Amino acid sequence: MRKIVLCKIIHIFENTPYDLLVLCTVFSDFEDDQDKKVETLMVPSKRQEALPLHQEAKQESGSGKKKASSKKQKTENVFVDEPLIHATTYIPLMDNADSSPVVDKREVVDLLKPDQVEGIQKSGTKKLKTETDKENAEVKFKDFLLSLKTMMFSEDEALCVVDLLKEKSGVIQDALKKSSKGELTTLIHQLQEKDKLLAAVKEDAAATKDRCKQLTQEMMTEKERSNVVITRMKDRIGTLEKEHNVFQNKIHVSYQETQQMQMKFQQVREQMEAEIAHLKQENGILRDAVSNTTNQLESKQSAELNKLRQDYARLVNELTEKTGKLQQEEVQKKNAEQAATQLKVQLQEAERRWEEVQSYIRKRTAEHEAAQQDLQSKFVAKENEVQSLHSKLTDTLVSKQQLEQRLMQLMESEQKRVNKEESLQMQVQDILEQNEALKAQIQQFHSQIAAQTSASVLAEELHKVIAEKDKQIKQTEDSLASERDHLTSKEEELKDIQNMNFLLKAEVQKLQALANEQAAAAHELEKMQQSVYVKDDKIRLLEEQLQHEISNKMEEFKILSDQNKALKSEVQKLQTLVSEQPNKDVVEQMEKCIQEKDEKLKTVEELLETGLIQVATKEEELNAIRTENSSLTKEVQDLKAKQNDQVSFASLVEELKKVIHEKDGKIKSVEELLEAELLKVANKEKTVQDLKQEIKALKEEIGNVQLEKAQQLSVTSKVQELQNLLKGKEEQMNTMKAVLEEKEKDLANTGKWLQDLQEENESLKAHVQEVAQHNLKEASSASQFEELEIVLKEKENELKRLEAMLKERESDLSSKTKLLQDVQDENKLFKSQIEQLKQQNYQQASSFPPHEELLKVISEREKEISGLWNELDSLKDAVEHQRKKNNDLREKNWEAMEALASTEKMLQDKVNKTSKERQQQVEAVELEAKEVLKKLFPKVSVPSNLSYSEWLHGFEKKAKECMAGTSGSEEIKVLEHKLKEADEMHTLLQLECEKYKSVLAETEGILQKLQRSVEQEENKWKVKVDESHKTIKQMQSSFTSSEQELERLRSENKDIENLRREREHLEMELEKAEMERSTYVTEVRELKDLLTELQKKLDDSYSEAVRQNEELNLLKAQLNETLTKLRTEQNERQKVAGDLHKAQQSLELIQSKIVKAAGDTTVIENSDVSPETESSKKETMSVSLNQTVTQLQQLLQAVNQQLTKEKEHYQVLE
Repeated sequence: MRKIVLCKIIHIFENTPYDLLVLCTVFSDFEDDQDKKVETLMVPSKRQEALPLHQEAKQESGSGKKKASSKKQKTENVFVDEPLIHATTYIPLMDNADSSPVVDKREVVDLLKPDQVEGIQKSGTKKLKTETDKENAEVKFKDFLLSLKTMMFSEDEALCVVDLLKEKSGVIQDALKKSSKGELTTLIHQLQEKDKLLAAVKEDAAATKDRCKQLTQEMMTEKERSNVVITRMKDRIGTLEKEHNVFQNKIHVSYQETQQMQMKFQQVREQMEAEIAHLKQENGILRDAVSNTTNQLESKQSAELNKLRQDYARLVNELTEKTGKLQQEEVQKKNAEQAATQLKVQLQEAERRWEEVQSYIRKRTAEHEAAQQDLQSKFVAKENEVQSLHSKLTDTLVSKQQLEQRLMQLMESEQKRVNKEESLQMQVQDILEQNEALKAQIQQFHSQIAAQTSASVLAEELHKVIAEKDKQIKQTEDSLASERDHLTSKEEELKDIQNMNFLLKAEVQKLQALANEQAAAAHELEKMQQSVYVKDDKIRLLEEQLQHEISNKMEEFKILSDQNKALKSEVQKLQTLVSEQPNKDVVEQMEKCIQEKDEKLKTVEELLETGLIQVATKEEELNAIRTENSSLTKEVQDLKAKQNDQVSFASLVEELKKVIHEKDGKIKSVEELLEAELLKVANKEKTVQDLKQEIKALKEEIGNVQLEKAQQLSVTSKVQELQNLLKGKEEQMNTMKAVLEEKEKDLANTGKWLQDLQEENESLKAHVQEVAQHNLKEASSASQFEELEIVLKEKENELKRLEAMLKERESDLSSKTKLLQDVQDENKLFKSQIEQLKQQNYQQASSFPPHEELLKVISEREKEISGLWNELDSLKDAVEHQRKKNNDLREKNWEAMEALASTEKMLQDKVNKTSKERQQQVEAVELEAKEVLKKLFPKVSVPSNLSYSEWLHGFEKKAKECMAGTSGSEEIKVLEHKLKEADEMHTLLQLECEKYKSVLAETEGILQKLQRSVEQEENKWKVKVDESHKTIKQMQSSFTSSEQELERLRSENKDIENLRREREHLEMELEKAEMERSTYVTEVRELKDLLTELQKKLDDSYSEAVRQNEELNLLKAQLNETLTKLRTEQNERQKVAGDLHKAQQSLELIQSKIVKAAGDTTVIENSDVSPETESSKKETMSVSLNQTVTQLQQLLQAVNQQLTKEKEHYQVLE
C-alpha cells in the first residue's frame, strides 16, 4: 500500500514544485508527531466531494458536534499562526461527547481510512485517463494529501518519501534545510500550547454541562411547583363557592329562627323586669331604716365630741395663763440666782423635792403608758368587731350568691316543664296575685317599721308576716294542685311560652344593666386608684417638705453651735481679762456672761421646741395620710373582690365603715397627742441635761481661773504672747488676702493679654495665609481632594443606609405577606366555623322561606371576598414589581459605586502625577535660579545644604555686599522673564485644579441625582406601604364585621338553646320558690341580728365616751394638785431669793478682804525689809481665802443646777 502511494506521489508531482513543498511540510509534521499515535486532522475543502466524510464522522459523534467543531476552529485560528493548509483538531463540547478525545480520534481515523483508499484509487485511474483536466488534478492532489495525513509512517518510510521528493525537485532542498530546523521547535511549542488550550476548553465544557443540568432541573422543579399551586388554587376556589352557597341557605334559616326567638325573649324580659322592680323597692325600704338608725347614732356621737372639744379648749386656756405666770416667776428667779453661796441645807432640801417630782413624773408616765395600752386593747377589740362585721357581710353575700344559683336552677327547671305549662301558668298568675297582695302588706309593715324606733318590734312583725306568707303559700300550693287537672289547651301553652320568653328577655336586659353597673363600678375603682396615686404623690411632697425643714433646722442648730463656740471664745477672752482686772470685775463679767448664755440657751430651747412641735405635727399629718392611704387601698381591694357581688347592703356597710373610721381617727388623734407630749418631755430633758453639762463646764473654768491667780504674771505674759501671735496671724491672713487679690488681678490681666495675643495670632495667621496662598495652592488642592474623598465616603455611607432601608422595606413587605397569609388562614377557620353552624341549623332550615335582606347581605359579602382576593393578587404583583425595582436599584447603585471608585482612582493618580510633576518643576526652577544667580555672581559662595529660601536670603546679603550699589538691568530682565514663566506655570496648575474640581462637582451631581431618585422611590414606596396598610385595615375591619356576625349567630343559637332549656326547667321553678322563701326568712333573721349588734356597738361607744369624760376629770384634778404644789414651791423660792441676797453681801465682804490682802502682799513685795514669817502667814491667809471662794462658787453652781432643774420641771408641767 505504501509502495502504491509512493508511485502516486511520483506521478502526481512531476511538474508542481509547490505541491512538493506541501508534502515536505506534511512529512515534517509526521516526524514531529511520532510519539502521538492518534490524531484527527481536518482541512477545509472547497469542493462538494469532501462533505460525505464530515457527515459520517458527525453521525457517530452526535448532532451537537457541528457547533462545537466550528467554535473550536475559530479559537484555534485566533490563538495560533499556522500555514494555510494546517490540520485542525475536532473537539466535542456538548453533552453527548462523554468519551475521551483519544477514542473519538481513533474512530474518525478508522472511518476516514477506507474513504482515503478509495479516493487514491479513483485519483490514479482518473489521472491515467485524463491528464489535461487541471481541476480534477487539484482535487486528486488534495485527496492525496488527506490520505497521507491519515496514514502512519515509520522513520525509514518517511525518509524514502523525502528522498523521492528531493529527487523530483532540487529547488526545495534549500528551503527544507532552512525550515526543517526552525519550524520543528515552533511546531513543538504550538502543539504544547494547543494541548493546554484543549485542557482548559474541556474544563470549561464540563463546567457548562453541570450548569446546564442544574438549570434544567431547577426549571423542571419550578414548573412542577407552579402546576401544583394552580391545581390547589382551582380546588380552593371550587370548595369556597360550594361553601358560600351552603352558607347562604343556612344564614337565611338561622335569621328567621332568631327573629322568632327575639320575640320570645322580649316577653320574658318584661316579666323579669317587673319582679326585679318590686325587689328593689323592698331593698330601698330596708336601706332607709338602717340609714335612720345610723344618722341618730352619728348625731349623738357628734354632740359628745363637741362637748369634749370645748372642755379641751378651756383646759388649754388655763394652761396658757399658768405658763405666763410661771414665766414671770422665772424672771424673778434669774435676779435671785446670783447670791446662793450659804444655802447648802436649802439646796439639799430642793434636791429631795426634785427627786420627789421626778418620782411623780415617773408615776404619771406609767399611768399614761397604762392608758395607752388600754386604748390599744380597745382599738384591737374594735378592729375584731369590724372584722366580724365584714365576715357577716361576706356571709350575706354568699347567701345571695346561693339565691342567685337557685334562681338559675329554677330557670332550668322551667325549661324541663314544657309539657306542663298550661297548669303552671294558672298557678303563676295566682302566685303573682298573692305576691302583689303580700307586697302591699309588706309596704304597710315597712311604713309601720319606719314609724317605730325599736328593732325588736320590727323583727316580731316580720316574723308574723313570714308566718302569714307561709300559710298563703300552702293555700296556693293546694289550689295549684286542684287546678292542674283542668287546663289542657295547647293554644294557651304557646301564649304562655311567649310570655315566658318575654320575661327571659327582660331578665337578660336586667343582667346587661347589671353588667353595665359593674363596669361603672370598675370605672369608679379606677378613679379611686387614681386618687390613691394622687395622695401618694402628696405624701411624697410632704415628706420632701419635712426633709427640707429638718435640714433647715439642722442648719439653725449648726448656727447655734457656732454661736456656742463663739461664746466659749469670749469666755477665754474673759479669762485673759481676769488676769488684768481685779476680782470684782471678773466675777461681775462672768455672771453677765452666764446670764447671756442662759438667755441664749433659752432662746435655743424655744426654737428647738417650736421645731420639734412642727415636726411632730407634720409627722402626725403624714401618719394620718398614710393611714388614709392604707385604708383606701384596702377599700379598693375589697371593692375589687366584691365587684361581682354588689348587693343591697352596700350602703349599710359604707355607713358602718364611716362610723368605725371616725372612731379610729379620734382614737389615733388622742394617741398622737400623748406621743407628742412624751416626745416633748424627752427632748426637754435632753436639752436640760446638755445645759447642765455646759454650766458645769463653765463653772469648772471659773474655778480654774481663780486657782490660776497665783500664776497671773506667767499667764499674762503667755496671753500677751498668744495675742501677739494672733495679731501676727491676722496680719499674715490680711497679707495673704491681699496677695490673693493681686494674683486674681494678675490672672485677669493675663487672661486679657492672652486674648490679645490670640487676636494677634489670628491676624498673623490670616496674613500668612494671604502671603502663602500662591505657594500652598498645591497643598490646598490636596486638602480639597481629601475633603472630596470624605464627601465620597459619606455618600457611600448614605448609599449603604439606603440599601439598609430597602432591605427593611423588603422585610416589611415579607411581614405583610405573612399577615395576608394569616388573614387567609383565619378566613379558612371562619369558613369552617360557618360550616359547623350551617350543619347545626340545616335541620331547621327546611320549613322557612328565603329572605331578601339575607340574600343582599350574602351578595355583598361575596363581592367583598372577591374584592379581597383581587386586592391580594394586586398586592402580590406590587410586591414582585417592587422586588424587581429594588434589584434594578441595587444594580444601579453598584454601577455608581464602581464609577465612583474608578473616578477616585483616576483622580488620585492624576493628583499624584501632578504633585510629582510640580515638585520636579519647582526643584528644576530652583536649580535653574541657583545656577543663574551663581553665573551672575560667580564671586558669591553660599552652602548648598540650606533650603531654597535660606539660600536666597544668604545669597542676597552676599550679593549686596559684592555689588555695593551696582545693578544690572539685563539680569533683572532675565529674572522678570523667569518670574513670568513661573506665574504661567502657576496659572496652568490652577486651571488643572479647577478641572479636577469640576470633575468632582460632576460626580457629586451624579450622586445627588442618585439620592433624589432613591428618595423619590422611597416616597413612592411609602405611599404604597400606606395604601397597603389601609387595605389591611379594611380587610381587618371586614373580618371583624364577619366575626361579629358569626358571634351574633352563635349568641342567637345559644339563646335558642337557652330557651329550650328554660322550657324544660319551668316545672322546677315553683318547687324551688318555696326554698327561696325559706332563705328570705333566714335573711330577715340575720338582719335582726345585725340590728341588735349595732345597738350593742352604740352602747359600747357611749360607755367609752363616758369613760373618756371621767379620764378628763381625773386630769383636771391632777392639774389642780400640780398648781397647789407650784404655789408652795414659789413661796420657797422667795425665801431662797432672800437668802441669796444675804449670801451676795457676804461674798462682797470676802472679796474686799481678799483685795486688801492682795494689796498688803504687793506692799510687802515692794519693801524687801518684811520678815519671812509675816509673808508665810499672808500666803496661808490668801490660800484659805481662795479655798473659801472656790467653795462658794461650787455652792453657786449647785444652786444654779437646782434652779434649772426646777425650771425644766415647770416646763414639763406646762
